[in-house]
Amino acid sequence: MEAKTALAIALGLALGLPYLTVALMQGGRFGFLAVGVLFIGAFLLVVISDLRESDVSGETPKSD
Repeated sequence: MEAKTALAIALGLALGLPYLTVALMQGGRFGFLAVGVLFIGAFLLVVISDLRESDVSGETPKSD
């Protein structure tokens, strides 16, 4: 993952997720489920982007 992408994701999560979490937690059982899905989604986003980066960086460039 590029540094700029990681910083943008971290900044967005740090600024937006607390407010979204409080809003959803006030919504009852659906809110708890939604918060769980958000955290799992954020985790999977980081893992998948890291796996993609390792696949791309593992390829050797062809020389002509």
